[in-house]
Amino acid sequence: MNKASEVFTSVKASFDAYDFLRGFATLNHFITNELSGIYMDITKDRLYCEDKNDPVRRATQSAMAHISKAMLGLIAPVLTYTADEILEYAPALFKDGMENVFDLLYVEVPKVEASFDDTILLEARVKFSEAVDKLKKEKLMKSTLEVEIAGDTSIFAINDSKDLEDWFVVSDIKSSSESEQVASFEVEGKTFTVHKASAAKCPRCWRFTSTSEDCACERCAKVVA
Repeated sequence: MNKASEVFTSVKASFDAYDFLRGFATLNHFITNELSGIYMDITKDRLYCEDKNDPVRRATQSAMAHISKAMLGLIAPVLTYTADEILEYAPALFKDGMENVFDLLYVEVPKVEASFDDTILLEARVKFSEAVDKLKKEKLMKSTLEVEIAGDTSIFAINDSKDLEDWFVVSDIKSSSESEQVASFEVEGKTFTVHKASAAKCPRCWRFTSTSEDCACERCAKVVA
């Protein structure tokens, strides 16, 4: 939300100066690289697989709602029909009394306190992607969920293991792994190894965190039950 707030402030300033080309270029870069390339990628698991009222899932939905509402107010003057169609299908809570695109006003993303510094995490994500892209091209793997990462995670600003797994979109992150090593990457002078996932694929979330491919993992079993 902090990144969205910074970008939208810049876009609004460009639009106010009638520099629509610069404004939309900034917005498009944010949508492609930050929203789609990272945030929506790392939050898919919690949105699809966690319990519908899980605080982590609800927090992600709230962030997406705030970002969407602010972005809709920015794009409405240019992508009018698209914005109007979005409003037509939006839930009542999102519309908040708005009937059509002419009722739209730009509403800033709420200010929130920064929770962590993502500099090293972003570098690590790029290095990891470069390492596994070679495996994908050689058709040795289809999804990053097929692997686990081993190494010293103390250099990362995220401490929660599940959040780290979501950040890299892998099934497990641990200090060491006995599984077959398939790649490696280096960050801040520390080497991280990539291994084939040691557990079985869960038929519900597709993470390799189950004891058998015929049964759901512990997380999914609790949600379904």
